[in-house]
Amino acid sequence: MAQLYMASNVIKNHIPITLRNGNWAQEFYRLDEMSIYIKTQFEDRTFIENILAQED
Repeated sequence: MAQLYMASNVIKNHIPITLRNGNWAQEFYRLDEMSIYIKTQFEDRTFIENILAQED
């Protein structure tokens, strides 16, 4: 259930499409592109924890 909530948050399902801004989804054609993106996004654990703490 938590995964569905996170996915909904990532794609900004709670915001009307016309008001969504920013880069909220990525499209990949090769596995190495995806791996680099994921590694870059999640390698700084403190940064991620700070973002999650702000949502409380």
